[in-house]
Amino acid sequence: MSHRLNSVALVTAARHSIPSIRLPAAAALATRASVAHLPAGPALQDLPLDDAWAHSEPPLDVLAAADPHDAFFRVARDPGDASSVYRRGLRAALHILDDEAQHDGLPTPTVQALRRSLVALGTPQDLTPLGLALVGGDGQATRPLAGAVRRWVRGHQVFAVLTQGLVLAVRALQAAAPATSGAPLTCHLHRLADLYIASALAMRFTADFPPAHYKQAIRPAMSEPHAPAGFSGALSADHAVLVQQLMLARPALELAAHRHPAEHRALKLALAAMYDDHKRVCGRLAGLAGPSIRSAGMVHDAPAAGEMLDRFQARRSHLLR
Repeated sequence: MSHRLNSVALVTAARHSIPSIRLPAAAALATRASVAHLPAGPALQDLPLDDAWAHSEPPLDVLAAADPHDAFFRVARDPGDASSVYRRGLRAALHILDDEAQHDGLPTPTVQALRRSLVALGTPQDLTPLGLALVGGDGQATRPLAGAVRRWVRGHQVFAVLTQGLVLAVRALQAAAPATSGAPLTCHLHRLADLYIASALAMRFTADFPPAHYKQAIRPAMSEPHAPAGFSGALSADHAVLVQQLMLARPALELAAHRHPAEHRALKLALAAMYDDHKRVCGRLAGLAGPSIRSAGMVHDAPAAGEMLDRFQARRSHLLR
């Protein structure tokens, strides 16, 4: 028991040293239609990251926080202009990738592909397909426990930005469906597919450390009594907004499937690839036969982690129509 508590204390101490990432308030992302098309402006790389903005502290008491996900992964929400804050979030995510690469040496193919996706999100008027693909793994890094905790938290920060990118991409497709001018629906379908592949790459980036570190420290820190029952990285406000947006966009997605069946099929294949990769990551870290942290919080008949992921995939695939 003392070994477990010491591991949790190490995770807590490591999170204190990880800068927070500031993102738009989820409510603003859900309600402000103007953020569907980010305004043209300076190059994404030129946006400043001032220390006061980047290092503002979210609550660290996970059990007392209004949003345990944000508290654990050090996500701060800004109620200001969603477009500006989102662009800063993209810039912060690029900073995370570059900073982590300094620990690892040359950027891996995963990091390079993630960078391409984040830069493209900052120039939404250019919907050229990125051609992202899931290839063989980069080879697992042998980082220390503190480095694994840092990667786990910062990788989830990057994933939060990509989830918001998916929200904006779905909304942009929805806006484009009835339009007679502007980018064709095929461009928006390609962008969504690229974002799903980028999300899978973000999962690889997040979990790039030995499984022993996850079992020793990270999973205990995300479980009772240190976190609420059923705590999960999937329970973010951004993910809830994405599901809501997909439901609202059903008519547009059905129209896109009718007009462009090949591109729509590629989108669903990208979603399936993301879930397959998620299962591989979960299988490597904790196994798929036992319950996940989220399903372990269920009172009766907790499903296996692999079964839970299959359920989520079926639901999300149905939302794409």
